[in-house]
Formats: sequence, structure tokens, C-alpha cells
Amino acid sequence: MPEGIVLYDIRLKDYPDDIEFRTLQVHTCLTCGSRTNKAINTGWPGTYLAPCCQNILKEWHKEVAKLKNRLKKINDNSERLPLVAEIERILNDNKDELSDDIKGDANWSLTW
Repeated sequence: MPEGIVLYDIRLKDYPDDIEFRTLQVHTCLTCGSRTNKAINTGWPGTYLAPCCQNILKEWHKEVAKLKNRLKKINDNSERLPLVAEIERILNDNKDELSDDIKGDANWSLTW
């Protein structure tokens, strides 16, 4: 493991109050599919832990997230298919940015 990188096992709830740290577990982004072991505390220290996709601030990522949220609300296949095609197009157009952000010796069999 690279020197200075500490991985925290979030199952033990023994992670630091730091705003940002690395976990033993690997998370796959539900929006773009990139994987990371970077986590952030998003509330009072230790009260809410969230994975941190490296693409979250990019416009295309925001658009895919918005389209996927719309998709959840639509039952009619004829309306769903164009949205699915648009999501796939955006992800394909940005495939060069879809990379994993794993630091240290993360355990790939543990997900969150």
C-alpha cells in the first residue's frame, strides 16, 4: 500500500471525522459506473457518509443523474427507450472520463 494512505473499514464505523478519507470498500457510482474508495462526511462529523464519484461535478454526470431520476418515474416503455438511449449516448461520449479512483489496497469484494 502506498505510504500515508489509510483505508477505513466502514462496517466498523471507526472512520475519522475528516471531511474526506479512503475506505477499504469500493463503491460503484449509480450514475456513471465509475468505482471509488473515496468517501466524504456530508453532515455533522460521522453522521452521514457518502461515496464521492470523481465525476460528480461534471455537467454530463449531472445530466445523466437527472435523466435516470426521470426514468424512475416513467412506466411506459415508449417513453423510457429514448431516455435510455440518451443516457447511453452521454456515457459513451464521455467514456474517456469513466475511470476508477482507487487508492491503497482496497478490497474489491467489499462494496457499499
